Amino acid sequence: MDQSKKVLVLDLASDIDDDFLSGCTQSLSFLQLGDNVGLLEELASTVPPIILINARQADSETLQLCHRIKRQAGYERSYLLLCLEAVDLPHCQDGLCPIDDILLKPLSRVELGVRLQFANRRQSGQAGLLEEREFFRKAVVQEEFLSRKLLERQQYLKTSLADTVRRNQELKSAHKKLKRQAGYDVLTGLLNRASLNDRLELEVAKSVAEQSPLCGMMIDIDYFKTVNDSWGHQAGDMVLGRLGRLFKQQLRRNDHAGRYGGEEFFIILPATKLEDALPIARRIQVAIGAACFDWNDNCLSITISVGLVEYTASENLAHWINRADAALYRAKDNGRDRIFYEQAGALLDYPVSSAATSAQR
Repeated sequence: MDQSKKVLVLDLASDIDDDFLSGCTQSLSFLQLGDNVGLLEELASTVPPIILINARQADSETLQLCHRIKRQAGYERSYLLLCLEAVDLPHCQDGLCPIDDILLKPLSRVELGVRLQFANRRQSGQAGLLEEREFFRKAVVQEEFLSRKLLERQQYLKTSLADTVRRNQELKSAHKKLKRQAGYDVLTGLLNRASLNDRLELEVAKSVAEQSPLCGMMIDIDYFKTVNDSWGHQAGDMVLGRLGRLFKQQLRRNDHAGRYGGEEFFIILPATKLEDALPIARRIQVAIGAACFDWNDNCLSITISVGLVEYTASENLAHWINRADAALYRAKDNGRDRIFYEQAGALLDYPVSSAATSAQR
């Protein structure tokens, strides 16, 4: 049975039959129910577009039944036609009237058929409007859902972008830190060998380009093996770290100190002539010799040997380093705790008596 052509009939007056109804119209089908309980049970499973109630009068009980039917079937989804012997209008004016149409008795097949056909056309149009309304309602709900999802996605992307920027900044900071740490010796805090080589090449190139003086010191810790053998390698590490700090304290802002290897160090003195570099070497030597290297309540005395040479524009870097190394070994061969420098091709000892001159400077 086509539900859109179905008419539920509740014959409370018991004065219409199937033959009368079928003679009204051939385009609609009728389902007669004997009481209102059967009607309400039918409405629980399906909602027909037209409901016909045949009663004697519109008393309060009939109107209450109409209200209940409309609430259960839906005010817009069903058309309620009430057939009465007489109409008591004040009852219908009390609040929302659930009745869509009233037909007075005696009933005419023609008039009832016309009313039912009108009701059918109206409900067909109403069903279309309801479907259209439901379509737009779902469209609005879908649009709201998509808009919410879009906002959530935008917020997620914004948060993700902020997290990415933050992580990139953290990675850059970590990279800079690692790069900075990678360029320095762990024990001494001075330039490591690779960074020292880079700095040496840079300062040599700068000295040649600017025709400025440049001096370098090769330094070795005297009897460092004895420190390790007597006090242990941890004591040796302590000495290396303390020497690194002492070098930094005694050097100028533009000077550079690096660990050349083992217990050997190289100090670069840019824009410095030999006569100005000698007092600096003495200052470093005196500061280290006067320092107490405390290890387990023992004051270790440390001295250094220094080889100091000035760079000449006609030589390469390796030759300059070899000259400083040769001056260092001359200092070690002459009893250690000394400063030897090269002047006019000769290796000379910088006398200890020059310490007073160094202190004055």
